[in-house]
Amino acid sequence: MCYHTSQHKSIEKIQSTFNLPVRNEELFQQAYQLNGFNKPYLPVISNSDGKAIDMFRWGLLPFWVKDEKSFKANTLNARSEELFEKTSYRQAWSNRCLVICTGFFEPHYPEGSKKSQSFCIMPIEGEFFTLTVMDRCRVHISFIFHMVNCH
Repeated sequence: MCYHTSQHKSIEKIQSTFNLPVRNEELFQQAYQLNGFNKPYLPVISNSDGKAIDMFRWGLLPFWVKDEKSFKANTLNARSEELFEKTSYRQAWSNRCLVICTGFFEPHYPEGSKKSQSFCIMPIEGEFFTLTVMDRCRVHISFIFHMVNCH
């Protein structure tokens, strides 16, 4: 499961590469490794407004949750086979977006080891990945998303 992304390019580089304006760029965090459990804001192009890059916070908050602090489930990622089964994801399916990043980290288990090592996956050509994710829930002022993993 992908819980870490890389964003080592500047917001200006993202803006010029995609030739789109950036909203709320003060939320942008440039870092080699961003931990999803810290719920960072990442640059996103949503299907509802493909004419700008927005900053969305990583993590799904289902529509029935009234208080974000009381919701303890891990909804950073969704397994593709669970998308239509779990209530948390059902409403979110029609809302998709692209997360712009320079890479992501996947766990690798060397032979004979129970401890994982993180492999950083980066594009061979070009400077950015666009990871397909779903959900766009308005929570106060911020938008949130989670990633879909295919196994």
